[in-house]
Amino acid sequence: MKRSFLSLFVSAALVACAPGPDGANGAAGLQGSTGGQGELGADGNNGADAPAREGNIVSVTGGSVVAGGTAQMHVIGQYTEWVEAPVITTEYEGLSLAVAINSPVSMTITISAADDVRGGEANLVMGELQLPKTIVVIPAASFVFDDEQSNPLRPGQTFSGTIVFAPGFGLAGNMVIRTSEVEDGPEHVVFTDVSLEGGIDRGFTGIAVDGFISPS
Repeated sequence: MKRSFLSLFVSAALVACAPGPDGANGAAGLQGSTGGQGELGADGNNGADAPAREGNIVSVTGGSVVAGGTAQMHVIGQYTEWVEAPVITTEYEGLSLAVAINSPVSMTITISAADDVRGGEANLVMGELQLPKTIVVIPAASFVFDDEQSNPLRPGQTFSGTIVFAPGFGLAGNMVIRTSEVEDGPEHVVFTDVSLEGGIDRGFTGIAVDGFISPS
């Protein structure tokens, strides 16, 4: 009987010592006063300067001129500050250049070609910069070899072909065929036959020639 009462007493004590459920949260307390201002931080480092924008040419349009005529090239730049016309030069003989500024990023180059300018391509240089486009120079007339013939011609070699006129050119008055770039240069070309192509009605389109190179 004593053991049974003791067991009940221990069990009751354990139940009485177990924690009860949480109570409801209390009301929020009053907000505290604002704290004092903090100390001023140290000065920061100076920022780096932005890199300077370098001017460059982004577009060149036009670029062909016929002997005795004029043509224009239009140049567009980026970050350029063109105010006065820059000096533009070429080493190509028979060409002259004139430059006009349209805006700080735009200019026009007028190309004039001599009547006897030779055909080829001309580079234009502006200061240390070479323009990204060349001028195609179209001569008043050019010699076109017949099939399977080409330069260089060797002493004693025969040839045949046609002197073809550029658009807008033809024969008028006396005709002189030069065989040297120098007016009084040595003559090494001998023509054995010369005939005109075309006619008076529609104009002469070229001169067919046959000949050979002098052996000496």
